[in-house]
Amino acid sequence: IGMIFSSLDQKVELLRRQNKTLEEIIRTIFNNMYTERLVEDVIPKGWETTSLFDLVDHLKETVSPQKEGKTHYAHYSIPAFDTDQKPSFEVGARIMSNKYRVQDGTILLSKLNPNTPRIWAIFITNPNSICSTEFQVLKPKDKVSFAFVYSLLAFSEFARDLAGKVQGTSSSHQRLRPEDILGMTFPFPSEMEIKDFSATTYLLLEKIDKNRKEIGTLTELRDTILPEIMEGELKVKI
Repeated sequence: IGMIFSSLDQKVELLRRQNKTLEEIIRTIFNNMYTERLVEDVIPKGWETTSLFDLVDHLKETVSPQKEGKTHYAHYSIPAFDTDQKPSFEVGARIMSNKYRVQDGTILLSKLNPNTPRIWAIFITNPNSICSTEFQVLKPKDKVSFAFVYSLLAFSEFARDLAGKVQGTSSSHQRLRPEDILGMTFPFPSEMEIKDFSATTYLLLEKIDKNRKEIGTLTELRDTILPEIMEGELKVKI
């Protein structure tokens, strides 16, 4: 039994380490393509200035889970992000406030306490996927802009610049306004550079997402069968 659980924990730890490595690879590729080329705020030839307004659709479809009290939802919340970036699964009756609907191919950006950035890449959603209204649901217009927008939010000065626009005095309840997020301008590389960058990084982001889902499956399996073994409800043949 100990060997079984040890192998599960080792697999989970391996996937977490792999994801950290993949994120560092994406960060390095992005820095080489983007950050290191912006010397003294000079925009390279062939680049232009744009904003998130031009690259994403801002989705704001509201869902009231309590009205469908028996429906099961995949809930992308702030605590869920902070715990292995895995949505929690809850019935509508237990979800006390309105939420936003989450679609495939979206990026969730938290407007709460931007000094602790929370950027969540969503590739394939579960049925009835919803998120906290503390997240802004951004849908990049295509796969090419998806990889760039995620990397811009996660690995560049963009997120730190956003932190300077917070509203509120309490350190635990500082928030960004959606118009400040979407209106931020930044240099945008040439079409060819974006395509080359995205050809690699989009696949790496997909791999990270698959690893997170596998981590969720393994931890759920471990947490489900361990109590049953300890209480004698599940027998293990020697």
